[in-house]
Amino acid sequence: MSLKLKKYSLLIWGLTCLTLFVYLYTNNSNPLNYPKQIQFFLQNQGQISGFLFIVLYTIRPVILFPPSIMALSSGLIFGPYLGVLYTFIGESLSSILSYSLGYYFGKDILKKYQNSKFGKLLYSDNIKQNSFFTILILRLSFIPFDPVCYLSGALHINFKNYLLATILGIIPGCISFVFLGSSFSDPKNLIVTFISLFIAILMYFLSKSKLNKV
Repeated sequence: MSLKLKKYSLLIWGLTCLTLFVYLYTNNSNPLNYPKQIQFFLQNQGQISGFLFIVLYTIRPVILFPPSIMALSSGLIFGPYLGVLYTFIGESLSSILSYSLGYYFGKDILKKYQNSKFGKLLYSDNIKQNSFFTILILRLSFIPFDPVCYLSGALHINFKNYLLATILGIIPGCISFVFLGSSFSDPKNLIVTFISLFIAILMYFLSKSKLNKV
């Protein structure tokens, strides 16, 4: 696909997302109601509800739907244990999809800004040589999930390092948000949420210390 065609595809994609956001805004859509709405939809799907949730989670990055809302919904619908499993699978698959989109569409466009201050930071040797710990730290920092995926693909970060760091780095966040969602029916699950957050912070500092020594 030519650069021109990629730009047109990205423009159509952006306009589609913008149209969806405008529609939700003009219809007074409240993000706080989304978990309940997702719960209502999936609970009417019977035995395939778990599969449908994973599919929806996987394609979620295409419309930039927040992963935190999906994770909260998972805990609300499936409970803490199945919720963590479905969220982990969906988030892993969505990270592969968004990395692939960034890899395919982003490289040619991003390279135009390679000599800018931001571009020099992104294309620094430190990021590519230490891609595993860089991605792991970003995941543990709870920096917005999708931009990291798209940029990793656009920068052609080593896929194996990216995926391993993502899989390891999303575990505390998955547990935290899913157990938070399930705490609406069982407040004791909040304890696990706080423990997971503590583990995420601990992993963050250990990873940062390791990166500084490299």
